[in-house]
Amino acid sequence: MSFAAMPALMLAVAAGAPERYADVLEAYRAGAATAVERVGQVPEKAIRDEIRRVQRLRWRALSVACLDCSEKRLFAAYPVAAAAVLHTARGLREDRAGRGAEGILHFGFARDWLSMGEPELDPLFVEWYAALATHLFHRVELDTAERTLKDATRQFPEAARLWLAYGVAAEMRAHLTAEPDHVFSSDRQYRDERRQFEADRQAACRDAEARYRRALDLDPALVEARLRLGQVLARQDRMEDALRELDQAAASTDDPRALYLAHLLAGRAEERRERPGAALLRYREATAALESGEAGWVALAHALARAGDRDGAAAAIARVVQGDPGPGLDPYRAYHHGGRGDDVDPLRALEAWIR
Repeated sequence: MSFAAMPALMLAVAAGAPERYADVLEAYRAGAATAVERVGQVPEKAIRDEIRRVQRLRWRALSVACLDCSEKRLFAAYPVAAAAVLHTARGLREDRAGRGAEGILHFGFARDWLSMGEPELDPLFVEWYAALATHLFHRVELDTAERTLKDATRQFPEAARLWLAYGVAAEMRAHLTAEPDHVFSSDRQYRDERRQFEADRQAACRDAEARYRRALDLDPALVEARLRLGQVLARQDRMEDALRELDQAAASTDDPRALYLAHLLAGRAEERRERPGAALLRYREATAALESGEAGWVALAHALARAGDRDGAAAAIARVVQGDPGPGLDPYRAYHHGGRGDDVDPLRALEAWIR
């Protein structure tokens, strides 16, 4: 619906804010590529005033006295979703350009708009939290991601994908915690630091495990949560439990990327169990599932070399050097950045709500 097609009272509400903001909103809904740039030129005060104005409109629309009043119709017609996604797009642009304060400002505007749309916009709100988490993972802003997702899971405790993202934040924290090195020293401070590093890593793994289990309680078919659960169990040296989860993940999907990760992670678990033959079979299954997965070929080459098959190892490495890397990142590499490597733009799912 364009602004011209809205009821006359709707125009009056929009006209209360600077016309430029109303024009930018309409342009964004119509798909104008310049709208994200233009909203950055709208005065902050004008945006805040409009948010407060629509909040008051919402309060009147939800009042007992407003059974069939004009405010209810006006609020129902207001482009709340478009405003939220527009500011999200601007926030992502600002943050990626290194203007973190401006990015936070626009993410805050987006959250203010989404807070007015419940419950109709709850699915979009969940999608928004997931998109923001993906962005924060890519920037390795784990403290911000943890705080954001803690709020998200409190607000939407039944949203499995948010518990999955919350688990990813903890798992990334475990991955980035310094591993104890292999230097030996009798220095007490050195030994205390090593113990603390390991304690921090194990605590992060336990947090991730609990969050992945919560996600799977809510949605047992969430393959990524099961894959990641298997990996954090392996990081806790619970190999049999890890393999059980990874096998279940592989059995429940036909997604080549998920199959590749399941077999690759299972191969690593088998190596840690000192079962090189089983690991070799897993790596063969990983490369069969996704021929462009470079980490799979490297792991296979290593396993073949350990088995004494130098020619096979050389052929596997040749696949890495000469093969087609395929689109996106290797899923194993993307895994450690909180993604799948399929180059999905987190904004795309949000924009589907307004196009």
